[in-house]
Amino acid sequence: MTHVADRYDELLSLIHALASGDLAFRLRVPKAGEPGVHDDLEAVFLGLNMLAEELEATTVRRDAYQTALDELQRTQAQLVQSAKLAALGELAAGVGHEMNQPLQVICNHTEELHHLVEERDHGEILRSADEMQDAVGRASEVIRQLRTFARDAVRSEREHIDVGAIVHDSLVLFREDLRVRGIEVILDLADDLPPIHGNPIEVQQVITNLVLNARDAVTGRENATITLRTSAEPGAVLIDIQDTGPGVLPEVRKQIFNPFFTSKSEENGTGLGLTISEQIMRRHGGTLTLRNDEAPGANFTLRFPAEAP
Repeated sequence: MTHVADRYDELLSLIHALASGDLAFRLRVPKAGEPGVHDDLEAVFLGLNMLAEELEATTVRRDAYQTALDELQRTQAQLVQSAKLAALGELAAGVGHEMNQPLQVICNHTEELHHLVEERDHGEILRSADEMQDAVGRASEVIRQLRTFARDAVRSEREHIDVGAIVHDSLVLFREDLRVRGIEVILDLADDLPPIHGNPIEVQQVITNLVLNARDAVTGRENATITLRTSAEPGAVLIDIQDTGPGVLPEVRKQIFNPFFTSKSEENGTGLGLTISEQIMRRHGGTLTLRNDEAPGANFTLRFPAEAP
């Protein structure tokens, strides 16, 4: 009887060990002929040992899976940031144009102020000062948007987003670049749209990627135009970005969102912009689609869930 009681005590020890996380604990399986050995009980002990071994192996696999998942998420975050820096490289010329204009205004008025002070023309001095202040404001806005765009989106919180405002903000960095290229930008922004909830840096990155693609598609073409349109439908807010470029060939449509696929030259495309943009939209519970309509050029639609009123 004592041997049987001892075996049950061992069984309780296994249960307590597994409950406390000690997955390496095993029951001692006695050899045949030992006093107190019961075939049925020992079969149960063998089965429990096998179960404990499988539980330990499953835990090891789970930990390995979690480690791989964490590494994948870090890699994805690095890819997003790398794509953003690549976009910043494309924006460099536009930022230079955006900054040059207000700096030139400041430079011109600084020289003018010297003459006005000598002539004691206080009215003109105030006018020049106001124009310089406006120029500084434009330069500061470009710098603010540049810093915002370059920030790591992983560290940014989700918030309520005004769709019209974020469309305007997304154009700040390359508005002058588009003008220099002779590209007309048409904004058709609906009033009183419900807000969306999301990461503004990521949403701005998606819009920027699509506008840069549209810019490259229409550069050098007659009547080069990019149209950004916002609208609402039940439960959703839409942003359409359409260009008057050559459009997207049917064979390209099938793989346009695939990683590392690009119809651009190697030096002008990484093949990640649309892939990352689609992933960002999925994380926001939305979609990114290439519309298949008869309008000229390419027409991409961002569909976001609308915030409940």
